[in-house]
Amino acid sequence: MGGCIGTAREGSGSSRTSSGEGSTSLRGGPSIGKNVPLRHEKIRWKSDMPLTEGQVRSKRDEFWDTAPAFEGRREIWDALKAAALAVENTEYELAQAIIDGANIMLPNGEGSVEGEEVVLKVRLSTTSKDVKLTVRSTDTIATAKKKLDIQEDLNGWRQRWYYSGKLLGDRLHVCECNIVPNYVVQCIITEDNITAVDS
Repeated sequence: MGGCIGTAREGSGSSRTSSGEGSTSLRGGPSIGKNVPLRHEKIRWKSDMPLTEGQVRSKRDEFWDTAPAFEGRREIWDALKAAALAVENTEYELAQAIIDGANIMLPNGEGSVEGEEVVLKVRLSTTSKDVKLTVRSTDTIATAKKKLDIQEDLNGWRQRWYYSGKLLGDRLHVCECNIVPNYVVQCIITEDNITAVDS
């Protein structure tokens, strides 16, 4: 759910402002930014493995049941679940009313988790094995590298990514790299701390 933010109710010690000051995130920290109305877009999803509608609903129910256990306030998750159901039924006004009624701030509208989900095939130079890495199309290469670092436990070693013979700069977004599905991104891994040799 990414950038979904719940603001404090009146009389709770902090008030809601147009800049978002005094509001809190699902994790309880402060937030910055303005609320953006929900976008009236059809929700799209894709999966590497075929799923029946029943399986998709089961996974969705599992998400809503377990999400509050990891972080955030239960009432915010309940409101988000109700709003998501309303959006699924194209009842955008109801969804917006639920979001507004719960004082939840969506800095980017419905696209609070921006970009499409993309699965990259990354070949590690240390093992020559290909790994699948799930990122967002709007992630920067630097963000994708951090995700790979965590997923593959690379211990912060330096990564240089190449695709189609070109070095991918850290500031590039995944969507700007024009990576064809199932094509390999080469990841050259070296030790991060290169020490100078005294002469």
